[in-house]
Amino acid sequence: MRFRTFLQVLSCLVALNAVAQNPPGFTFLEAKGPYAVGLRVVEQYDYSRSFQPSIENSGDAEHARPLQTLIWYPADRNNERPMIYSDYVSLEKTETSFGHPQVITGMEARHLASMLPSTLSQTMWAIRDARPVTQRFPLVVYAPSFSLVSWENADLCEYLASYGYVVVAAPAMGVGRESTHDVSGTNAQARDISFLIEYARSLTDVDLTKTAVVGYSWGGIANLFAAARDSRIDALVALDGSIDFDTLIWPHSIL
Repeated sequence: MRFRTFLQVLSCLVALNAVAQNPPGFTFLEAKGPYAVGLRVVEQYDYSRSFQPSIENSGDAEHARPLQTLIWYPADRNNERPMIYSDYVSLEKTETSFGHPQVITGMEARHLASMLPSTLSQTMWAIRDARPVTQRFPLVVYAPSFSLVSWENADLCEYLASYGYVVVAAPAMGVGRESTHDVSGTNAQARDISFLIEYARSLTDVDLTKTAVVGYSWGGIANLFAAARDSRIDALVALDGSIDFDTLIWPHSIL
């Protein structure tokens, strides 16, 4: 699939986001692409920034900004067991406390717990650590909504990977774990997007000359901030992107 058709690939997401508010019984109806889907989880830090966690970590916890990075990619077909939705859910407990599962007590993402039971056993497309296709593919950075998890839109990310894109995402965070409705919070997530693009240089299956960012709601304004500053971004998709004239002092806050 050519990069210029990127917006067409995402046309189904408008309906998908509407359904996401009421996930019980949800079935992803789009046809799978020609590739199998792999998922790799990378625990990494942005050492250029500090981080104040909203939950208690161990006494020797790293104080740099943690970015639990999910990478969906085109993979060779195999007979390994694909993930189920609960495999994604389990990632939340270590998203900022690598190797040390935590009790989740925050805001937006935490209300999902009451909505998920009927979908926990749903079979997904991704296979953990599947062998990647030996080819370079366009990069998509997905920016989740306010305080939400990197796998917020796992169905879409798997779908794009099956059609020949490498999709990278990290949790939506402000200066600390929770997003904030201000310039500093938006800038924090925007910098995460640029950090992930730079990280993608190390991925042998990525063609960085074709880079897009996709964001939903608050992620839809964070990716706009990122695109205003990062010339590596070639395509921008803001789905229900947030714009707050009062707190963000639009548009001067971008510059």
